[in-house]
Amino acid sequence: MNSNTILPAWHKATPESIVTYRNQVERNIHKLLLSEIRVDKDIDKFVSDITEILITCAQNSVPFSKYNPYTRPEWTKSVKNLHTIERNKRRVWVSEGRPRGMEFKPYREYKRAKRQFRNALNEEHEKYMRKVYSDIDKAAEIDVRLFWKLTKRRKPRRSRIYPEIRDEEGVTHTDPQGVTETFASFYRKLYTPLEDDSFDHAFRNTISNKYQHLTTECEEDPGYIPGGQLTTAEITSAINTLKLRKAPGDDSVTNEHIIHGGASLIACILKLFNAIVQYNYIPRCWKRGLIVPLHKGGNKSKDSCNNYRPIALLPCLFKLFEKGKLWSLINKCHQNTLSSIVVNQTRSEWFPVQQGVRQGGVLSTFLYLVYINDLIHAIQSGSPNTVYLWGFLKDGTFPEKPCWKKIVRNNVTNSHLSQRKARMSHDPDFLVFTEIFRESKPSSIWNIPENYSEIKLCKFICKLCTSVSFNGNPYSCILCGKSFVDVFQHSSCVCPATRENWWNIITNCFNIELCAELCGLSENDLFHVLLGRRTNHESDNKSFHILNFNLVRATAAAYFRSITVATSATT
Repeated sequence: MNSNTILPAWHKATPESIVTYRNQVERNIHKLLLSEIRVDKDIDKFVSDITEILITCAQNSVPFSKYNPYTRPEWTKSVKNLHTIERNKRRVWVSEGRPRGMEFKPYREYKRAKRQFRNALNEEHEKYMRKVYSDIDKAAEIDVRLFWKLTKRRKPRRSRIYPEIRDEEGVTHTDPQGVTETFASFYRKLYTPLEDDSFDHAFRNTISNKYQHLTTECEEDPGYIPGGQLTTAEITSAINTLKLRKAPGDDSVTNEHIIHGGASLIACILKLFNAIVQYNYIPRCWKRGLIVPLHKGGNKSKDSCNNYRPIALLPCLFKLFEKGKLWSLINKCHQNTLSSIVVNQTRSEWFPVQQGVRQGGVLSTFLYLVYINDLIHAIQSGSPNTVYLWGFLKDGTFPEKPCWKKIVRNNVTNSHLSQRKARMSHDPDFLVFTEIFRESKPSSIWNIPENYSEIKLCKFICKLCTSVSFNGNPYSCILCGKSFVDVFQHSSCVCPATRENWWNIITNCFNIELCAELCGLSENDLFHVLLGRRTNHESDNKSFHILNFNLVRATAAAYFRSITVATSATT
C-alpha cells in the first residue's frame, strides 16, 4: 500500500452496492471452500486467494477514493479553471523574460488572472465556512452528537508530513526517500538484539530456561487448543467487534471487506483459521507490517527518530485471527516477521523484526498488561478492590452490568472526593474556597457563569478564591482611610464609597430576613457570602448568587475608577 493505492470508499457505498459486493463474494468464494488444505503452502495460497477475491469484488461494486493529502473543500470547478488560467498566464509571462510593470501586457494579464483566482478562492472559502458554522448552529439545537462531530472536524489536525529527519550521524534528510530510509535504519537497529559487557547474562539464562520449558510443554500437548476447534459463532462474534474506517495492512484488505463479505466468507475464514491451528503455521503475508511513525507530541523535536512511536499496520485477517483462541500459536505469530516504514507516501525496503511486539496488533496490549502485572500485585497485596474478583473466582457470581456500573461510579467518586479533600486541606490556594464551601463537593453555583456565558467572570471569581499574601504593612484606602490586605473584600464589604449600591439592591430585591442575616455577619463572612457561601434565608439561591457575582465585579471596577479619580485629584 502506497500513495497510489486506491481503497474502497465504504462510507460512500449504497446498500445496493454492498449487496452486490456480498453476492459477488458468495459466488467467487464458493469455489475456494471446495479446495483442500494439506501443506503449509496451501495456507499461503488460500490467504492469497481470499485477498484477491475480496479486493476484486470491491473494485467491481464499491466506489473508490484515492488518498489526497491536500483536500480543500473550497477548491471548486470554477476555482480550478481560474487556477489553470493563472498558471497559463504565468508561463507566458515567464517566457517573455519576466518583465515587471503594468505597461507590459503579459505582466498585466498575469496579475489580473492571479487576482481573479485569489478572489474566487477566498469567496468559496468564506462560503464554505459560513455553511460549516450554519450546520454547527443547527446541530446544536437538534442533535448534540452531530454537533460535537462537526465541532471536532474544526479542530486543527497534526500534519503527517515529515519535512526532515536527522540520522545517527547528524545528517539531515529532506527528500521523501531519505526520510523513509532514515526511519528504516533506526527501527532496523532497534528491532535487532544487541549485547554488551553490562548485559545480565544470568537473568537472560533464567528467562530462556523458563521460556524453553513452556515451549516444550506446548509442543508435547497432543490436544487441540483450549476449547476445541474454532466455531462459526466465534468468528461471527469476532467480526462484530471490528471497527469501521481503519487503515489496512500491506494486502489493502480493510475490515469492511470482511464485515460485508457474507456467510460464505465466514465459512472460508473458519476453514483457514482451523487449518492454521492444525498445521501450526502462520501465513507469510501476515508477518509483514507497515510501520507508520507517529510523533509523541509535546515539545519533543520532530527531526529525531527517538521522538516517534512506531505503529504497525497489520493485515485485518491477522488481527481477526488474534481475537481467537491462539495461545499455542503466539510464538509463531512473532517469528520471522518483517516491517517496512511508510512516511510521506514513500515506503522503505522490508527489514526483519527480531525482538519486541509490533504496536498495532491485538496482542500487544494484552501482553503489556500481563507484563506490568498490576492485577496480580493487587491480589497479592490484599487490596479491598479485589473482593468482587475473589467472589467471581470462588462461586462464579459477579454483579449485573447496571449494578457494576453503579459500584464503579460510587468507588471512583469516593476516591476522587477523598483525594480532593486531602489536597484542599494543605493547599493554601484553597483557604478561601474551603471557607465558602464547607462540604467536600463544590456547589453547582460555580456552573452559573457558564450558563450565562460569563466565562471571564468565572476566571475572575477563581482568582478571588486564591490566598492573598502581602510583604509588609497593609494598604491604606485613600477613599475611607481604613487599612486592608484584600482589595476585593475591602471594596465590596467595607469601603462606603462602593458598597452602598450592593446594599440598596439587596434591600429592594430580597426579604427582610436575608437582609438582617447579612447585616449581622462580619466583613470576612460577608465577603464569603458574596463569593458563594449559602445563607439561612435564601429564597432564590440562583438569582442571589448571580447578583453577588456581578456586583463583586462591578464593585471592583467602580472602586478602581474611584481610586483613579482620587489619585488624579490629589496630583
